[in-house]
Parts: sequence; C-alpha cells; structure tokens
Amino acid sequence: AYYEKNQGDFRLKDNIVKVSYVKVVPDAPQQEIIRKLIKSTEAADVQALEEYGSQHAVNYFIGGEYWILFNDLLREVPIQSNNYDQFIRTTKYYEMKDENFKYFLVIHDFRTKENISPISFEKENIKSIILNQRRHEMINKLHNDLYKEAVSKGSFEIFK
Repeated sequence: AYYEKNQGDFRLKDNIVKVSYVKVVPDAPQQEIIRKLIKSTEAADVQALEEYGSQHAVNYFIGGEYWILFNDLLREVPIQSNNYDQFIRTTKYYEMKDENFKYFLVIHDFRTKENISPISFEKENIKSIILNQRRHEMINKLHNDLYKEAVSKGSFEIFK
C-alpha cells in the first residue's frame, strides 16, 4: 500500500536489470551448453546451468528473478557499448571474449533510470521507511504522554 501511494518517490536513479551471466576461462569445457542453458527458463535447465557454474565458472549469477544495478553488472561483464540504455533495450543475449575470460549474458528484464522502480527492488527500502515512520510515531507519542503526565502532576516549570 505504501508503494502504491508513493510511487513517485520510487524513481530509478540508475538502470536495473534481471540477468543471468556466466564468466569462464576461454578454454572452459562444453561452452555450447552454456549458450543453450542460459537462454532457457526451464527449471531443469536453470539447475543444470547452476551446476555448470559451480563446477566450471570463474563467476556466475543465475538471477532471472532478482533485480541488480546495471553498474554492478558492468563490474563483472565488460560490455562493449557506447550507449548502455540502448544496449539494455535491444540486447537479450550477449557473448564476448577478452584476453582472460569469456562471458555469456542474458538480459531477462530491465528498467531504465527515471522510470518507476519495481516493488521487488524497493521492498527492503520500503520496510525501512515504514519502520522509521513507526519509530517516530512511537517517540512522539511517548513525548506527548510524558508531557501530559507532567502537566497533570504539575511537575515541570516553564522558564522565560
């Protein structure tokens, strides 16, 4: 309810993506399997890709359900593009190789900056906001209750 009421407060300052990626050494075994599995959404294929990643990958993230900052992805996958907004909008599958590694990437979903952030990305932030509001309400109530009690007992002085 808080999210729905305050959506304007949840504008993205950066691009976010749901991705899966696998980073391997250039001579990693069975790379053709990565190409097949990383594009699939079937549970068995996702599990097989997880197993491949744990055995052969230098690093991997199989996270089609989790939002991450695009800049965090760039720390792991050196995407060659002059326009990242356009890259995010037009690329579903990306594969590249540099002198040390080979990268396989699938973009499952994206949101660009200035758009409304998805509630799943803001969940923890919203919890913090609500808890902070409740804490302030409790402190104010405590303050008012103490003030009313002091007034009723005449146990304070006003200095001018």
